[in-house]
Amino acid sequence: VSQAMIRQQGEYYCLHRDMMVGFGKWGWSPLDLKDPFAGGEGKVHLWHGAEDLIVPVILSRYISERLPWVVYHELPKSGHLFPVAQEMADAIVKSLLLGEQ
Repeated sequence: VSQAMIRQQGEYYCLHRDMMVGFGKWGWSPLDLKDPFAGGEGKVHLWHGAEDLIVPVILSRYISERLPWVVYHELPKSGHLFPVAQEMADAIVKSLLLGEQ
């Protein structure tokens, strides 16, 4: 995914949509999600920047502690837009392929 694709609708629109999802009424709880992998054969990886000022890091910690099939990766010096940081995509793929935290 290129930077142009990420920002094609503008940073304001993207952040606005994130806030609508994060602070709106969902009608369900993430804790109700079932393990998507039969027999525990896979994991869902969740990354969260500890310096995120939009979505509280405690939310991801809470969810990952209660769903055993979620592998949590906390990025201590990153914020909400860490996925667009230079080399972050490579670091995430490397983590997934090599099992590195």
